[in-house]
Amino acid sequence: MFKKDQVFEGLNCVQKCFICWYCMLLFMQLIEFQLSVSFRLQQVTQIDADLKVKSQAYNSLKGNLQNLERKATYVSLFLLRLNYCRRFC
Repeated sequence: MFKKDQVFEGLNCVQKCFICWYCMLLFMQLIEFQLSVSFRLQQVTQIDADLKVKSQAYNSLKGNLQNLERKATYVSLFLLRLNYCRRFC
């Protein structure tokens, strides 16, 4: 027959194994969570960088279009004056 001490010793061993197993699961979940957060941060950083590049390209294009419109306006005014001078001068 088993002695009382052997039974409690066996239970302590099982409890210690369960605690170790549970701690290992928690640690693995923590690592998985940290990896997923790290991956998400990398995605956010990449999206932010992409948006900055696209924003700069958009602002550059917008400035170029405004310059072209301004030049087109000057050319139109110049041609109107030239036609006016041809008619009346």
